[in-house]
Amino acid sequence: MRPLVTADVYPAIISIAPPNTVDDETTFRATYRDTHPQGTRTIDRARIVILEDKVLIAVDSPTGPTLVFRESILSYAKNKELREHYITTTSGKAIAVAKDHNCGCGSRLRSWTPLGNIMLNSDPTEF
Repeated sequence: MRPLVTADVYPAIISIAPPNTVDDETTFRATYRDTHPQGTRTIDRARIVILEDKVLIAVDSPTGPTLVFRESILSYAKNKELREHYITTTSGKAIAVAKDHNCGCGSRLRSWTPLGNIMLNSDPTEF
């Protein structure tokens, strides 16, 4: 049985804050970089798939879509008004996700199928 997909955002702007640096995940915004905690990394033109228990982030590379982040989810929230997703991982990282206004044209991320890759593994916690 495949895991349930909570959200699939492409193209996305994703900000990832270091563990335990964001007190209120809803005040951490993907696009307001001047308010990010020190050490926050922002990725644009990415694809994020939020499963019921894991988050997967992929970027396009010369060899095709590359998984650059995978971690278990502690909490998930969505702000429909702002159109942002907020995730706290089990390691304490805060992730804010917003839809990128770029079209993502020409990227192979559009056809990336991470769920097929998950199901091929005998142990879905290891890649």
